Amino acid sequence: MSCIALFRNLCAATLASCALSAIASPLYLADHDASITDQSLNPYGVSVAQVGQDGTLGVTSSWRHGPLLGGETRDLFRGPIAVASGHIDVAGPYNHRYNLDGTGQVSTICLSPSGSCSFIGQGLALDGATDGTYNYTSAMVVGGGYGIWRTDRTWGQGSVLFELGALVASDERTFGITYDADHQSLWIQVGDFDGNGSFRFLELGLDGTLKSQFVPSFFQPNPSDLPNVAAILAGALAMDYEDDSLWWIPFGDLIQSQNYGVIRLDREGHQLSYIPLGTDWPSRAVFGAEFELPQLNGVPEPSSLLLVLGTLGALMWRFRRQLQA
Repeated sequence: MSCIALFRNLCAATLASCALSAIASPLYLADHDASITDQSLNPYGVSVAQVGQDGTLGVTSSWRHGPLLGGETRDLFRGPIAVASGHIDVAGPYNHRYNLDGTGQVSTICLSPSGSCSFIGQGLALDGATDGTYNYTSAMVVGGGYGIWRTDRTWGQGSVLFELGALVASDERTFGITYDADHQSLWIQVGDFDGNGSFRFLELGLDGTLKSQFVPSFFQPNPSDLPNVAAILAGALAMDYEDDSLWWIPFGDLIQSQNYGVIRLDREGHQLSYIPLGTDWPSRAVFGAEFELPQLNGVPEPSSLLLVLGTLGALMWRFRRQLQA
């Protein structure tokens, strides 16, 4: 076997390992208990989901933000969530920051007189993303239409990064959003207002340039898994940074049905897998979802570093054996 062939085999094994490890990555959700009507309570919170041994996606932990002070508009924004550097930042009536295990909660009012969450009030912001320096969400802009809003890491000091213009038709709106670390781009989901029609994914550069797009056709391993595809087209987006797959999570009250699940896609829109929801999936409606953004410019994780060193060592050993032959 040549060095090139050996390298290819090692790469294939590495990719397979990454694909398996991706299934074990925690998925952080911004959810909302629609059954709570008491305005003195905060129905918003965070849940952590993982794929279990049975192959279904279930919740491993969950916590609520705590009571409101009063007078906040609860349903104006529901799910912008950003996960990076060991923190979860969720935008609601307050900005909430948690450690990844839910401890260390710090909350500051978002609808402050200074208007720190300036994307609020321009239209419903459902999902969020982060590049580790800034957070992003999509909402309406002054004068109509939709745009991508950029804020600081705690969802404050926001401004319109760029407007989407003709990319979003008059009878459409934006839903999910996530950050692509390798491409340094944003993926957004665009569809009709009620989520009952076809939709597409757009990949946008941080300057607003359209880099790619696709219209997915959903993968159904069993017709009963997705009994009404047209009714669940609205959803959150999350990029799994282990294998660069896009996870589409149906949101809103529809996700409370056990018949729905998560669909994994590649960047070209091909379905990679379908993950049904487990019996412990929360009855709360889910709006935002993100995986933790890795440290892109730091020292590699120990497991990744060992894998690279092991690969190089195997190649060097094989090369020496061939020289001695």
